[in-house]
Amino acid sequence: MDGWSIEILIKEVWQIYQAKIKGEKIITEKPPFQFKDYVSWYLEKQEKEARTNAVFWKTYLQNYYWKKIVRRDSESQQASNKGNTIRKVFSTLDMEKLYQFLSQQQISLHTFLVATYNFIIHKIYAHTDICIGTLSAGRTSTALEKQLGMFAKTLPLRTKINPDKSIAEILRHIHQGILEINIHQDIPHAVLNELRLETLFVLQNASTTYQQIKIGDEVSLEQYPLDISYSRIPLLLNARIEDETLKIDVDYNPTYYERSTIEILLLKYEKMLFQIIHDPNQTLQQTDIDLEIEKEQKIIINFDF
Repeated sequence: MDGWSIEILIKEVWQIYQAKIKGEKIITEKPPFQFKDYVSWYLEKQEKEARTNAVFWKTYLQNYYWKKIVRRDSESQQASNKGNTIRKVFSTLDMEKLYQFLSQQQISLHTFLVATYNFIIHKIYAHTDICIGTLSAGRTSTALEKQLGMFAKTLPLRTKINPDKSIAEILRHIHQGILEINIHQDIPHAVLNELRLETLFVLQNASTTYQQIKIGDEVSLEQYPLDISYSRIPLLLNARIEDETLKIDVDYNPTYYERSTIEILLLKYEKMLFQIIHDPNQTLQQTDIDLEIEKEQKIIINFDF
């Protein structure tokens, strides 16, 4: 099941438990169809749209050179799936200002967070053509909103960055790109097999908080964060809004990245967030994400010469 389905399941368990302890009749809303019906419909839809989607993705990814988006600190001759986690809480980010900014720019929170990541990757590594993975809920019909199953899809998002354009203009371009790939979210297997995604950026559904779910006076479900020991992708950024605060968990492979590399990446990400909100009309080239310690080192080097 996907994360959306877990939310549906927990709500149903809560309703059944409440009815039980109150001695009421258990009434659960039946889904309009079973998952097997969806699979049959989906396969038919996929067949009808196969040619259109194949042409779109071939054009979309044409001439893209798959590269390591974040330069690795070390390489390994053998494939590694080790995993570690770093959690970052953006406690100084004014969420009211953020929502006002999103409304003014007419973009989604998802667009904003993904774009910010692409911006710092460009600033640090000078990449002008970036392709990272994003997650689509895959629930393309309202009839699927209360359905249990695995609907989520990983989609490649390609962004070509011109640092001389304003941040606002690039944000709109990325937003349009996300809408476009969601229209063609059924990726042909031939294209899927060629994807070499190094980074996956996910924004979790914010409709339910899993920190603590009270089912009754004596029963509650509590969330306990677990540090991972397995990673199927070098970098997974998992963002969410919790208690009106932006939080991002980064699952990374320690075979390739040192902890300090990820910590610096997150500090630069935070600095870019504030600069975008403060002045979206500045060009990307005008932004400065150098940390104070980096600036001090540059001064020392200049004096040495």
